[in-house]
Amino acid sequence: MNIFQKLKKFKFIIGKLDIKLAESKLIEPYKFTYQDNVLGIDSINNKKQHYSLFCDFLSHKMQQRFEDAYHNKSQLIKAFGKSLINHSNLTILDATSGFGYDAIEMSVKAKKIIMLEQSEIVYALLQDGLERLQNSIEVDSENNFYQEGLNVDIFSFNKSFQDYIKESNLENENIDIVYLDPMYPKENKKSAQNKKYMQYLQDLTQNSIQDTRLLDLALKVAKHKIILKRPLHAEVIYPKKVCYQVKSKLVRYDVYLP
Repeated sequence: MNIFQKLKKFKFIIGKLDIKLAESKLIEPYKFTYQDNVLGIDSINNKKQHYSLFCDFLSHKMQQRFEDAYHNKSQLIKAFGKSLINHSNLTILDATSGFGYDAIEMSVKAKKIIMLEQSEIVYALLQDGLERLQNSIEVDSENNFYQEGLNVDIFSFNKSFQDYIKESNLENENIDIVYLDPMYPKENKKSAQNKKYMQYLQDLTQNSIQDTRLLDLALKVAKHKIILKRPLHAEVIYPKKVCYQVKSKLVRYDVYLP
């Protein structure tokens, strides 16, 4: 039997989508777009060729990532290490979720995923993507590729990691893994489309917490491991505290123990 043929129960606990708040945070030259029931961001400067940034969990690329994760083939899942890679009941906190792609990939190992995104704009796009994912599974339960693997409760919050810690009772949360994927510094060696994607995100998440501060907070919260995603050749933060690393062609996962 194909692993994605059987429907399992899951639930999304999605925060309120305050589109007016998100619109008030938009900076020039960006604007919201809404086409084919998809909420996106575009730049009014793109007069010749429009590029809409949106959250899409239903793409072929995402399907491949999810399947690789399910079979322990993805580098991100390998970063869980031998002690956790065969678990399927972890509580994972993605403190810088962005569009949540890594969180959904990690969900194959989780009973609970907590996504945090402090940008109101990015969060609005994330919420729209989660709602379309949920609707897709409910409508097309036989053909959706998430059927077998997505057996998890998903919570999303429009908060910074720091604010979430202040406002939550983490003593009762038992967070097994904290995942950190802070915004990369700007680079010139990228494809045109990937360059636009990163430019949009960098513009929309200008006030992110510093990487070292994120790691300091994670070290206090995680029960088992902290996974920090970095550019492949980026400087290692707290090198003496790194337990091990998992590398791919473009990125590196530095794993810390609390």
